[in-house]
Amino acid sequence: MPNFLHKAGEEKYLTDAHLDEAIEEEWAFIYPVAEGVATREEVETATLKGLQLLNGLASRKTEVRAKALAYELAKALSDDDI
Repeated sequence: MPNFLHKAGEEKYLTDAHLDEAIEEEWAFIYPVAEGVATREEVETATLKGLQLLNGLASRKTEVRAKALAYELAKALSDDDI
């Protein structure tokens, strides 16, 4: 089994634009895994409806985290003003 460095030398994206394009094309499969709402295996075997659900859950998780961060930031800033 080849190691990571060996594999990394075989293929690479020519430019950052190519990498960005590849990420955009695969985003529906990457996003739920990156947000921790599904495993790669779950995403790969999901139906279209299931994949939509997983992406919706990932979006909700992102929204909740952003709101919590905004709340904590506002709280910290208001504490500094006292």
